Amino acid sequence: MRRRATGVGSELALACDRRVASREKAILSQWEVGAGLVPGGGPMARLPRLTGLGRALEVLLGADDIRGDLAERYGYVNRSLSDAELDVFVDALATRIASFAKPAIADTKRLVGVASLPSDAEIAPEWDAFMAAPHRPASQTRIKSLIERGFHRPSDVESRLGYHVGQLVLLCHKMLARFDIGLSVMEILTRGGGLWVSNPRRAVANHGLPPTSR
Repeated sequence: MRRRATGVGSELALACDRRVASREKAILSQWEVGAGLVPGGGPMARLPRLTGLGRALEVLLGADDIRGDLAERYGYVNRSLSDAELDVFVDALATRIASFAKPAIADTKRLVGVASLPSDAEIAPEWDAFMAAPHRPASQTRIKSLIERGFHRPSDVESRLGYHVGQLVLLCHKMLARFDIGLSVMEILTRGGGLWVSNPRRAVANHGLPPTSR
């Protein structure tokens, strides 16, 4: 892993047997919650088994970029190596494993999988939640904001996605502050679902917030 593996890229990496990351260049993340979405490709089932509950929630709910060295400490990847060492190590390990008896490799992988891998039934609800999330107005507003900033094209958003999803709640807070609603960021998250309000008066009515005279 030499570049960004975020969202689906992270989920594909988590579905692999092993992950080896460049210490200087690799960036992993599950950014979806920061955009009002829900990861749908298995990270809620897989990450806690690798990192433990607390660190899995930090990755998933924090929605921030995780660099190779921290990913290794958390168990997100097996190893992080200097970029110059990466190919040499991966090639040597693959060659070593390939030299062993194939039935022994297959049986060992199968039994490790039985003991450690999530079932399809554990992953399926994640997909259902992922498919439902984009229909929420708050999610649509956040994604629209990211696209306007350069999401899904060469841009600073793609290079620093964790930073930019963190800016969306600040935009929400500033907008609410303009209308004297006076909520803290945590109150916005818990009472408004992280909503970037496009109609503050309607938000007041929907969430039972104190009315504003503006």
